[in-house]
Amino acid sequence: MNHRPGVENTRSPLRVTLIAITALGLLAGCGVSAGESFETIAPQEIPFGLDQPLSTAASTTTTTEPPEGPDGATPTTSPVQTEPVNVYFVLGLDRLQRLTVQFASPVELLQVLALLVDGPPSEQSIGLRSAVRSGLVVDLFSERGVAQVDLRGSVLNQLAPRDQRLAIAQIVLSVLGSARGVGQVSFTIDGEPAEIGIPPDYTLSRPGQPLTFADFDSLLSGRPGETLPIAEPEVTGETESGETGSETESGESESAEDAD
Repeated sequence: MNHRPGVENTRSPLRVTLIAITALGLLAGCGVSAGESFETIAPQEIPFGLDQPLSTAASTTTTTEPPEGPDGATPTTSPVQTEPVNVYFVLGLDRLQRLTVQFASPVELLQVLALLVDGPPSEQSIGLRSAVRSGLVVDLFSERGVAQVDLRGSVLNQLAPRDQRLAIAQIVLSVLGSARGVGQVSFTIDGEPAEIGIPPDYTLSRPGQPLTFADFDSLLSGRPGETLPIAEPEVTGETESGETGSETESGESESAEDAD
């Protein structure tokens, strides 16, 4: 194929020039014209928080604690409910003294038994003791209005005969003085129905015979009972006149006069 001299050289520069003009036109359409300038938008005019940086921090949960009281303690809204319970301890050689103790409600028989084992709970009870020893009671429960008490024979035999009788009397009077719906107490020794001596002459009952409060009330002392709170140990037991134990002394004097 024959070419005329100079034709190819004139077409190539023209083609390059057209391509360059086209590219500049495209760039001009996508950019900012020479007569325009950038405008700054105020942060409060930017919608939807588009100017906020993205955060990858984990979210946290805040727990609000209840306000503290004036003394720094957290106030409580559920006061502990208590109820009075009559328990009996040995006074002197062969008498029983009533103490009224405040127990958290509802009262459990095993709580009463634990108090008998521990002994009188207050300094106001000087002169009192308990004949009930640890390990004496193997089982204690109530059924159909009768408390069932199983004693361990080996521990019972370690007690003097007088303390055996007093321990049984303590259990009978304290159980019947504390348990609602229970009116009798029956004893077994090592699982076998037991014969219990009933005062004042300690005639033996039938084996497993249910015993009542009246069977042992002849052992009660003439001394007025004291109220000893467990839930509120700050009570001192002083009378309104400031004298401690004046009621007890007058009660003993009255008992002595009655005896005369």
